[in-house]
Formats: sequence, structure tokens, C-alpha cells
Amino acid sequence: MQPDMSPQTINTGTLQQRLWFLAGLLLVLTFLWIMIKGYLFSFSRPQFQLSLKQVKRLQKQHKHHPENFHQALQTVHRAFNAVAKQALFAHQIDTFIAKHPEFAAYQQQIVAFFQLSAETLYSEQKVATAEEFNQLQRLCKQLAGAEKLALKAS
Repeated sequence: MQPDMSPQTINTGTLQQRLWFLAGLLLVLTFLWIMIKGYLFSFSRPQFQLSLKQVKRLQKQHKHHPENFHQALQTVHRAFNAVAKQALFAHQIDTFIAKHPEFAAYQQQIVAFFQLSAETLYSEQKVATAEEFNQLQRLCKQLAGAEKLALKAS
């Protein structure tokens, strides 16, 4: 038995092109993600610059979510912990400044931050004001500037 017609081949050239393009795009995006996460190259991320952005975002939403000030304080604490490479407590500020002299000019502001943090996080009645958010932003700006200069110097 013979077929009535010979089979026709389907042109898959455009499908193959799309497949190769998507595979390449996936490879590039995966590479970028690995770089951003810091697995491939060790990029120094300015921690206080990141916390400044988060504090600003939280301040905008503060009217609707009063607990945002607690989150803002925790964000700044995480930045301190990341720079210190350990959990940093108020009694360790002098040691922190000795290891990171770029922040020495802001030691009083850092101490004031830790006092404000203790008052706010351990007191249920304390309600944050706009001035306290501004104080956090100023501290983050100052420390981000000092951090940036230290990264350039190294």
C-alpha cells in the first residue's frame, strides 16, 4: 500500500528562533538575578541608602498604618547590623565607631537613635510623630553619605 500523498514537512524555523531567543533571554535574566543577589560578584550595597528609601516609603504610608514607625526603626537597625556584621546594641556603639570611623562624626545621632528606638519599641503608648520620621531620614542620609565616602576610599 502506498499513501495517496507524500507527507509534508512543517517549517519549524521560526519556532526554533523564538525558542533560542527565549532561552537566551532566560539565561541573561538568570545571570542578572545572580549578580543582583551578590552570588556571582560581591557588590557592596550601601545599607543606609537602602534603609533611607524604605523609611521614606514607610513615612508616606504612616497615616494609614501607625505601626510603620516600628518597621522604620527595625529597618535602620538592620542596616546597622549589616554594616557591623552582627547584631548591634546600644552598649556596643563605641566599638562600632572604632571599627567604622567613617561614622564617628555622627556618634551623638546614633546614640539618640538607639534611645529613641528603645523608647518606641518597648513602650506601647508611644506614638511616632512626623519629626521622628524626619530624624530617622536625616540619620540615614548622613550615614549613607559617610558610607558612600568610605566605599569610595576603599
